[in-house]
Amino acid sequence: MNPISVVKVWVAKIVDKKATQALVKGLSEIQPVLHHLKRVKNQGGELKIIIGLMENSAVECKQKLVSQGLQLEGLDLLENWEKIEVAQCLPQTRSQYDMASKLWPCNFHEDKTIEKLLTGSWFTSRQLEMKFKWMQLSLAISHLPDNVFTWHENCGVKLAEDLFNGSNQVAPSTSACMGPSMGVVVVNPSGDAVIAAASVRKALHPLHHAVMIAVDLVARRQGGGALPLTEGFNVKEESINEPNSYLCTDCEIYLTHEPCIMCCMSLLHSRAKTVFFIENCSGGGLVSEARLHTLPTINHRFQVFKGLGPV
Repeated sequence: MNPISVVKVWVAKIVDKKATQALVKGLSEIQPVLHHLKRVKNQGGELKIIIGLMENSAVECKQKLVSQGLQLEGLDLLENWEKIEVAQCLPQTRSQYDMASKLWPCNFHEDKTIEKLLTGSWFTSRQLEMKFKWMQLSLAISHLPDNVFTWHENCGVKLAEDLFNGSNQVAPSTSACMGPSMGVVVVNPSGDAVIAAASVRKALHPLHHAVMIAVDLVARRQGGGALPLTEGFNVKEESINEPNSYLCTDCEIYLTHEPCIMCCMSLLHSRAKTVFFIENCSGGGLVSEARLHTLPTINHRFQVFKGLGPV
């Protein structure tokens, strides 16, 4: 059960119920705080109203409101004001709502997606098993001795089975996409199939980050591609059966490290569906430096998980 954060407020009893509407209107205009809470609570026939956050004494709180032009007629005597705890934020899950409403009535609009993410039921056990497998693969290729490792499903060579049982250690990184080696695996979840994989231990070009190479490998299997590094991975035009869509539409991306902002943009432009990464990196574009996938001005959003938890 996820705990809720609380905050203390001043509460007063409304002794003249006819004044309720005017009090609610006046307080909402002057002190519009805690919008997720009902302003008035009916407790056994008695009406109680939230005056405001308990930032100072009741006397100071009242003086401030009066100085702002609010008439507090209809309220109980100042010495009878109470300080109570209420939910600080809008509840995200049903269990949080149950806890919050015991303190004070509040609003709640259930979101099944958020509920599943926060309660750990977003993925089935089978899905979790496969995602751990792809994470393991990204870790294994990040430890390969090659300066650059590249693979895609139409290249005519199968991924070695021992890669799925390789190292599970994440090499520490001081900066996003600046080493040591980052492993990237691109997966089509509908068929539980690896589309492309890449790792870079020693970049020979400033744009040859592992994510950029992996996206270019996906392009090669669709008849495109631009990096000289992946030129040998072109496929014959007659073997291309991909629909006319973005490169990584519906794809999941598994990374050992948080990518830089440039690589995050490449995932956005190629329309990746979900990104999983293990290690935070300074300058990273998903958590550390920015949360690119949440910016209001972008034209595509992908889900991001650190490990298998949402960020």
